[in-house]
Amino acid sequence: MITSATSASYMEENLQPYGDYSGQNFEGRILININLNHANLSNTNFNGANLTNANLSGANLSGATLRGASLIDANLSGAILTNTILRRANLKNANLREVQATNTNFGSSKLSNACLVKASLIKSQIRGADLTSADLGQANLREVDLTGARLVEAQLCNCDLSLATINRANFKQANLEGAVLKEAILNNSTMDRANLNQADLREIEARCVRLTNATLCNANLHKAKLRRSNFTGANLEGVNLQEAQLHEAKLKEANLQAANLSGATLTGANLHNVRMNHAILRNAQLHGVFLRCGDLSDAILTEAKLDRIQLRGAKLCNANLAKARLKNADLSFADLSYANLNEVELEGANLYRAVLIKAQISNAHLSRCNLISANFNEADLSNSDLNHSDLSRANLTKTDLSAAKLIGAKLIASVLADSNLRNANLSRTNLSDAYLVSAELGDCELRRSNLSNANLSDTMMYGADLAGSNLLNADLSNSQLEETHLNRAYLVNTNLSNARLINTDLQGADLTRINLSDTKIERSKFGGNQGGKNEILERFKNNGNIFTGSFVESCFLLEEFKSDIKDRFSVIGELFDEFENVIDFLNAEADSLEQLGRIDRSNWVFDRIAEYKIIFANSRRKVDYNIQVEAGIFLDLGEDDTEDFAEILNEVSVAVKTVVTNIKMVENCQQQLYEENGII
Repeated sequence: MITSATSASYMEENLQPYGDYSGQNFEGRILININLNHANLSNTNFNGANLTNANLSGANLSGATLRGASLIDANLSGAILTNTILRRANLKNANLREVQATNTNFGSSKLSNACLVKASLIKSQIRGADLTSADLGQANLREVDLTGARLVEAQLCNCDLSLATINRANFKQANLEGAVLKEAILNNSTMDRANLNQADLREIEARCVRLTNATLCNANLHKAKLRRSNFTGANLEGVNLQEAQLHEAKLKEANLQAANLSGATLTGANLHNVRMNHAILRNAQLHGVFLRCGDLSDAILTEAKLDRIQLRGAKLCNANLAKARLKNADLSFADLSYANLNEVELEGANLYRAVLIKAQISNAHLSRCNLISANFNEADLSNSDLNHSDLSRANLTKTDLSAAKLIGAKLIASVLADSNLRNANLSRTNLSDAYLVSAELGDCELRRSNLSNANLSDTMMYGADLAGSNLLNADLSNSQLEETHLNRAYLVNTNLSNARLINTDLQGADLTRINLSDTKIERSKFGGNQGGKNEILERFKNNGNIFTGSFVESCFLLEEFKSDIKDRFSVIGELFDEFENVIDFLNAEADSLEQLGRIDRSNWVFDRIAEYKIIFANSRRKVDYNIQVEAGIFLDLGEDDTEDFAEILNEVSVAVKTVVTNIKMVENCQQQLYEENGII
């Protein structure tokens, strides 16, 4: 046994491999290149010692203290370091392969480029340590404390970090592929550009973690707590985020293709320009999420909570949103072609210029929505609630609206050619200037609707109820009006040429200047009508038609239709407001692009905006002066002034068409601006 009186040189010369030096004091000794492999060094004191390039492989250093010791390039492979203190030790390039280091203190030590492959570091203290480029592949790091540690470019493939505490650690560009971090705590850590492919991150707590441009393909983050974490540009393809908490997380431009976010909470998250095609979001909560221009094609969002979500310009082609809740959501310019929106809740949502071609939207709730200029070509809206929604200028060609509710809705200048409106309820709906050629309106409820200037040629209207409706200047040529209710309807200048009116109720209807050339009217009811007296009596009195009262030249309906003219002026007022709004919005978008340096003041769009403002001012001034003045005159008209009434309505109709055309012109300009700048 070497005693304390033995000289330093003697000790250095006589320390041998496999020797027993337990409990000895080597503090501050210079032991460079010494070979102590498999030696018993338990409870020894190496504080401040220089063990550079020492061979300590297989040595027993349990309970030893090596504070501030230098172990650069040392070989400790297979060594036992249980309860050892290596605080502030320098282990650069050291070999610690397969060391047993349970409860070891590596606090603030230097382990850059060290090899810790298959090392067992269970419950060790590694706070503030520098493990830059260290290799910890397959290491057991369960319950370790890596708070504040630096692991930049470290290799941690298939290592076990379960239950570890890793707050404020730096894993920038680290490789954690296949690593297990189950229930680990990583709050405020940095993992930018780290590789976490196939990592097990179940139930981790990782608030405010930076994972920008990191890769987490097929990683498991089930029930992970990721509040306010930053995944900007990260690759999360195929990741499992079921029931994960992503409140206010940043996922801008991230790749979440085929990711599973069922039951996840993303309230307030930023998913701008994210790719989520084929993603699964069943029962996910995305209240107030910002997902502008994101790609969710083929995503599954059944029963997802998406209230107030920002999906402007997003791609949701073929997505499944059945029974999802999107109240007050922004889906303007979104592409929902072929999407499943059956039973979806979209009350108050903004779908301005959204594309819903062949979308399934049956039994959906779309009341009070902005559906202006939306494209529903061949979509299924059967049994849906569209009450009080604005579908002005919408494309509803070949759309199924059977049994839909459109009470109080606006369909000004909309296109409903070949659409199915059988059993739909459009009471008090504004369909002025709408295009309904060849539409199916059987048993449709259109009481008190505004269909002035609408094109309803070749429509099927069996059993439709148009009682009290305004059909001024409407085209119903070649239409089938069997058992249709047109009682008290306003049919001034209406074209019914070649139409079939079998068992139709026309009692109280205003037939002034109606076109009935080649019209077939049989077993229909007349009485109390204004206008059309000679035409009706001479041509149709022998065809089984019933005349329940005399024709009158005085207009007992005048007061009723005075309210209609007021509504018409209200419509044109709203259209002018919209015209002004789309110009202002285009101007704001152009200003934003200029601030971002995408365009400058010489860009064509600013000249267009100036032109639109002039057009708006001139047309508004003309309408205010001519039409509104005449409207005041109209309200004082008497029973014999219906010709003036028709003239005023005609002028208003022309003005409406002009404003609608101008709005479309501005919208097309906006579309062009977006396309040129890659916004949608």
